Amino acid sequence: MDAHTLDLTGLPAERRRFLAAVGRRLTAQSLDRREPQRRHPILLTVLSQSAADVLDEVIGLFDQAVSARESRARIKMRDALAARAAAGEGR
Repeated sequence: MDAHTLDLTGLPAERRRFLAAVGRRLTAQSLDRREPQRRHPILLTVLSQSAADVLDEVIGLFDQAVSARESRARIKMRDALAARAAAGEGR
């Protein structure tokens, strides 16, 4: 639905946060009962905020994976250098 491309900059940040919080609290049935001019901004802000939250989570997971990989590479490098030094002392 291209939620990440929604441009809600016309709404103040505090209003977007408020609408997103309202949208998360409402059930689908209670949201459906609201008139369209009140329902649609709530849906758009929830959708936009959810897309941003998912993107943040994916970036966090990617960062964790890269950090773990870097840590393992550092350990392997340290062990390889230690083995090379031990082999050099043996000669």
